[in-house]
Amino acid sequence: MKQQQKVVEEPEIILKCRKALKDFSYFKVGKFLVDVQTANVLLAVYEGLGEANRRRFTEMPLQRMCEIAWKLV
Repeated sequence: MKQQQKVVEEPEIILKCRKALKDFSYFKVGKFLVDVQTANVLLAVYEGLGEANRRRFTEMPLQRMCEIAWKLV
């Protein structure tokens, strides 16, 4: 019997971080520019969190996400 995997759609900010790492470029969110290193830190923290905390993390404003991510790394 095949197990069905639950497909979870990632938030836009995480998709942008993945694209920035892939293309080795930066992106803009509102008035903030996010460079490759910051995108990498955000992804590292996001992937280390559980499902409930991932949701809470991505619902924060970008500036707060970055502050928390840099403190955790």
